[in-house]
Amino acid sequence: MSLFLLAAIAIVLVMFSRTEAGEGLARSLARLSSGHLVLAAAMVALGLGLFLAFEGDGLRLFSFIAPELTAWFAMFDIALLVDVALVAVAVFATTRFRSLRDQAVLVAQRLVSRRRGGRSRSARTRVRRPAEPGADDPDPAWAVFAVVG
Repeated sequence: MSLFLLAAIAIVLVMFSRTEAGEGLARSLARLSSGHLVLAAAMVALGLGLFLAFEGDGLRLFSFIAPELTAWFAMFDIALLVDVALVAVAVFATTRFRSLRDQAVLVAQRLVSRRRGGRSRSARTRVRRPAEPGADDPDPAWAVFAVVG
């Protein structure tokens, strides 16, 4: 069915591209986003999965489910949500790539400064002594019983 529909769309676009119907079809196809294509691919995968699992009964089941799913997706415009999810994944990937790039630049700078033989101008670190236990600090052996008790 979907193969026939795709063939019909291609025929209309090729043969009637200068007519009102062809231009309307081209405008509606231009409004398709990546979310719509992902949604269509998911529907095809669902139908194929049902067919492979249950053969003829799976196709009947998919034919019962498909109209409601299509209406539900159209009503809530799930394609918009898929677009938002894809944009979020792209932003997170870009952020991670930038942090990875920044870390690589820092490592490269450290390697270059080591090869030059000198230390970079960094503040000296002071070694701090541990604080002396005061009279109000509990004995470490009794601290376990204070927490448990």
